Amino acid sequence: MFKYIYILICLYIIMQSVYSETMSKSEVLQIKLKRTNSKKCPSYSEGYKNFFCQYRFFCRGEFCSTKNKRSSVVEFKNADGKTERFIPDTCTEEGLRIDLCHTAKCYEDSDCLSNKCINRTCIVNEAYPITQCVNMETYNTLEFKYTAEMNCGLSENEKCELNEDCASRNVQTRVTVYTTILIWHNLDGHKIDVNVDINVDSSYGSTFGI
Repeated sequence: MFKYIYILICLYIIMQSVYSETMSKSEVLQIKLKRTNSKKCPSYSEGYKNFFCQYRFFCRGEFCSTKNKRSSVVEFKNADGKTERFIPDTCTEEGLRIDLCHTAKCYEDSDCLSNKCINRTCIVNEAYPITQCVNMETYNTLEFKYTAEMNCGLSENEKCELNEDCASRNVQTRVTVYTTILIWHNLDGHKIDVNVDINVDSSYGSTFGI
C-alpha cells in the first residue's frame, strides 16, 4: 500500500515538473524574487543562479506560459477553452541561413508563437512579436550582493528601439539580447551600470561578451 502511494507521489512530482505553468502577466510581475536555495524553486522555474530561482515566461496577450520541459512548447487556452500549443523560441532568417540557430521542429506557421515557420524552424516575425518575462538581476559591488525583479518585454532576436522595450532591457544593434546588469561604484560613490551581454541561441548555448 505504502509502495503504491509512493509511486503515485513520484508520478505527480514528475508530471508537475514537465507541464508548463500559465499565469496572467500581472501575476508574473508579482513573483517575489528572494534569495533562496535551489531546493525551494518551483517546478516551473528554469533553474537556479546567483541565489535566485530563474523564470522565463512567454506571453500571448495578457497571459504567459513557461515552456513544457519535455516538448519545449508553451500552452494557452483559446476562447473555446481548448489548449493550444506553440513553439516559443525563434531564430532570425540569417541565423538559420548560416546554420547557427534552430528551434523545435515546426511544420506550419501556426506551430510557432511567432506564426512563421521556415525550413522546420520558427522565425521572428515583425507582425507577431513575442513578449517574454524574465529575471532581471542586479549586482551591487558596494554591498556585494544581487537583487532581482521580474521584467516583461520583447523576446530575444526581436527588434527593439529602446532598452525599455526588451525583456532584457538591453538592445544590441536593435536586437534583444539577454543581459545581467552589474552596478559598479567609483571612488566617489557614483553608480556606473555595466551590461554583460548574453546572446542566447534557443538551442545551442550562449555567446558572452562585454
